[in-house]
Amino acid sequence: MTWQRLLSVLLFIGIIAPTSGQAQLIDRVGLSGGFVSAHATDNIDQLDFDRRLGWTAAAFVEKRVFSALSVRSEVGYIQRGFVDTREEIDEDGTILSIIEAETQLNYLTVPLLAKLAYDVSPASVYALAGPRLDILLHRNAEDFEFVNSPPVENEIVDSYDSVVFGGTIGFGVETHLLPMRLFIEGRYDIDVTESFSSDVPRTVRNNAIVVVMGIAF
Repeated sequence: MTWQRLLSVLLFIGIIAPTSGQAQLIDRVGLSGGFVSAHATDNIDQLDFDRRLGWTAAAFVEKRVFSALSVRSEVGYIQRGFVDTREEIDEDGTILSIIEAETQLNYLTVPLLAKLAYDVSPASVYALAGPRLDILLHRNAEDFEFVNSPPVENEIVDSYDSVVFGGTIGFGVETHLLPMRLFIEGRYDIDVTESFSSDVPRTVRNNAIVVVMGIAF
């Protein structure tokens, strides 16, 4: 879709532009890593997905626009997905077993975030918000291994689109006590476009709660 390509270009420019030209165009660089609690919503079958735990790591550059506002460009790796639960039921309707199958979706993630900070020295608190481009790097799904019945293949993972657009919002706290700055952030990621390819008659969207710690120079 045209607007999706346009957003890809804008995100690419947001990543490349701060790193080009003279060094003073960049106010800081940093690294972050942390944990992910991933989930998915399905508005057709209303399936009961459980959360999948994963991890994330990223590098970023940041440019101050004015005293309280900065723009951050990131490139990272993030593990998303979910856990699907199915019941094994006999002819009388008795539940024989409850089986879980994990779906793993690992992405290259490229957020472009506005950062609004408030200084409460020796620290600052800040809010983050902006668009995000995710490129699917790896997918895997466990089959449903029932106790008394043949296994059922988990085919949902094959329907995921390779490129997804989303949004990120979050809050953080950053210390000013050392030459480098330490920070901790809580974020919420959600897909704006459908996570499934357009030819699948089903609407599924990823979402994730992300907690990261990092260092900036």
